[in-house]
Amino acid sequence: MGYKEKYLIVTVLHIAMCGFLFSYTLSVMNTCADNIGASLDWGDNQDFYVTLFSTLVPFGAIFGGMATGVLSNKYGRRGSIMIMDAVMLFGSCIAILPSTLLFGVGRFITGVASGFFLTIGPVFINEITPDELIPTYGPIIQITNNTGIVLAYFLGLPLPTTDYKNNNFNNWWIFMLFIPGILSFYQLCYFLLCNKHDSPLWLLRYEKQDEAILALRQVYNDEDLEKGINRFNRNSKEDSKINSSGEKEYSYYEIFKLKKFKKMLRNGIMLGIIQQLSGVNTAVIYSTYIFEELGGSAYMARIYTIITVIVFFMGCFLSIFLLNKFGRKTLLIFGTLSLSVDMLLLGIVTLFNFHIIFAVILISAFYVFFAFSLGATLWTYIGEALIEKIASVSSTVIFTMICVVSGLFPIFTKMFGIYYCFFFFSLCMAFGGCYIWKDLIETRGKSKCQILGEMYFH
Repeated sequence: MGYKEKYLIVTVLHIAMCGFLFSYTLSVMNTCADNIGASLDWGDNQDFYVTLFSTLVPFGAIFGGMATGVLSNKYGRRGSIMIMDAVMLFGSCIAILPSTLLFGVGRFITGVASGFFLTIGPVFINEITPDELIPTYGPIIQITNNTGIVLAYFLGLPLPTTDYKNNNFNNWWIFMLFIPGILSFYQLCYFLLCNKHDSPLWLLRYEKQDEAILALRQVYNDEDLEKGINRFNRNSKEDSKINSSGEKEYSYYEIFKLKKFKKMLRNGIMLGIIQQLSGVNTAVIYSTYIFEELGGSAYMARIYTIITVIVFFMGCFLSIFLLNKFGRKTLLIFGTLSLSVDMLLLGIVTLFNFHIIFAVILISAFYVFFAFSLGATLWTYIGEALIEKIASVSSTVIFTMICVVSGLFPIFTKMFGIYYCFFFFSLCMAFGGCYIWKDLIETRGKSKCQILGEMYFH
């Protein structure tokens, strides 16, 4: 097949920066919360503010996820990303001002942009990538997600753990929180100056045939251009049937009401719930706290956090191999059931006070299982099987669940013990695996048209 993979990989990496921006913004407070608290004089309110400001990002992301379908349809994938780049830059500037109130406002604004970014990334990548290359390029969004977490934790490693007031390096957190603003400005410049091509599917949907062909020429060689046109023409016609009944597209109200969308909507919502009931973002947000609870010092908790997140990062590359060999449904079932066993063992290890190294090993294993299943495979599945508005519903569910789970986790840990939380996550993953086996369709090797047909006429 003739594809211009150099252009494709550069474009995909720049789109996948969206995943980096989300995960970095979500996790950056993990290692620097005490330092921020010292700079802003949180005092006895430290625990309350850490929980509040950690939750404000996923809370803001709920609104960003909800806006994705509307913005991306009106302004295109590229145009809407540039709008949210500006929002992220503004929020990052607000967050580093020396005020607790403005810090909270900035966290919320960057959360709104983050929610949009995480939702639009898989959709945009799927729409510019030929079917044969989706298993290779689809997982890149999860790889950049994990890169954001790794960088956030590494940057927090040199921060002081004592004597915050007298250590000038304590204010290093200001640079850490401004990194999303820097990268958003870069991404904005890239799409404004270097890459002016939007999704061919979006262009065809709005009858911009010449621009769509020009966009396709960036990916397909001349001899295979017709194949790309047929792929997107087919999808845009299918979308036209789905999104119009005398009007341009269905509203969210109609999507929730009409029977044809029920299976797709159910799958999107359930996958969002299952992903977050794995406990992944409690680990991302509170890993330092978790390792301290299990007996590590503040500095060693940061070291353990970095070790496990590097394993998380490496696990994403495994997903590229697995997605080329196995079906999406198969990987999701195997991954969720493996997560169930892993969380069960982690609960036992913490209940009986095994050495902390066993917890480090099990959390590392958790990240590997999550990376190739509810991470890379789930986002690939969402890009393949859901239309934009239902993908935004799924993302909104994910962000809502992050708020709920991350907000309740420290409370339940203090009330019942951390091991009961692990047992709960284990049970949820067992039920999640059963649901995926029962209700999801397999998408591997099928065109977008075939997948949509199974979804609407199941």
